[in-house]
Amino acid sequence: MFRKTVRSATGTLGWLLRGGLAGAMRRARGLYERREYDQAIAGWDDVIRRMPLLADAYASRAAAWSAKGQHDRAIIDCNQALHLDKYHAAAYNNRAQAWCGKDEIDRALADYELAIRLAPAVALYYANRAVAWLRKGQHDRAVEDCNQALRLDPKNATAYNNRGQAWSDKGEHEKALADTDMAIRLRPRDALCHSNRAVVWLNKGEPEQAIADYEESLRLNPEYGIGCNNRGFYWMKAGQYTRAAADYEKAISLDPKHPNAYKNLAWLQATCTDSQYRNGPSAVANATRAMELTEWRADEWLEILAAAHAEAGDFVQAVTWQSKAAERAADGPAAQSRARLDAYRSGRAWREEHTGS
Repeated sequence: MFRKTVRSATGTLGWLLRGGLAGAMRRARGLYERREYDQAIAGWDDVIRRMPLLADAYASRAAAWSAKGQHDRAIIDCNQALHLDKYHAAAYNNRAQAWCGKDEIDRALADYELAIRLAPAVALYYANRAVAWLRKGQHDRAVEDCNQALRLDPKNATAYNNRGQAWSDKGEHEKALADTDMAIRLRPRDALCHSNRAVVWLNKGEPEQAIADYEESLRLNPEYGIGCNNRGFYWMKAGQYTRAAADYEKAISLDPKHPNAYKNLAWLQATCTDSQYRNGPSAVANATRAMELTEWRADEWLEILAAAHAEAGDFVQAVTWQSKAAERAADGPAAQSRARLDAYRSGRAWREEHTGS
């Protein structure tokens, strides 16, 4: 055993002296940047096997786990990195991103705060925190963080992309378009940037420009589940239900842990005016799965679960969930919410018609 330990230590030392660590980390990061996440994880696995006390390797592997939607594994890796080095800013940042993936936004904000406190000159941490502010509906704070990121790094595409989303949510479409244009100029092959600009085009009332960006997003990354979901939402709003359903189903197959495609497909199956697309039991299953993936935190999605139960003929459950959605609404139930509740109490399912673009 002693000889085996010495041989292992000697082999690791030789590997280090030959530049093995630097090369292995560089290769794994390159794989991650090319979105080859499984291979990147395998590369960091090898580094960790040789250097089990290297906090950087755990923090880096965590980012790949999050990119694959495996946020719990990302958190475990970040916890290990922080056990080894409690001042590791990137570990806090990467754990924050995992918390965002689990829709635990307050925890994410706490970790981003620690990352920024430890490394206040890293632009990316501000740009990433902007996403958490957006998820909480605090658009001005998101803009402020992106502004700070751009003061530190005027060519930070993530900051332009996220600020564009904030402007779009605030209804400032020209500012949103300028920022998403800049993000694409800086990262022309980034599928997310094209997908986000598509949302801006939609909000500006220019659907042809939107679909062009959605198509480019999926050309750049055909395995981009969020992009499929977003294009499906466009098709649904345009009244092209076959295309919408196909995109939602593909999004689910590509990213089974991303809740939005489940809830969008459930809404189509529950409320479509064309009966061939309605399926009550499937709508209930998909709406329930969406809520499970958010750990039942997405209160506004309870209306989708209610509509699904109504389509399935269970109006008791429909009234129950619609009532809960109304109780939890931040500004009280809207008129449409009350109209749905009245419909379910009368034994009528809800229908939503789209006239097309």
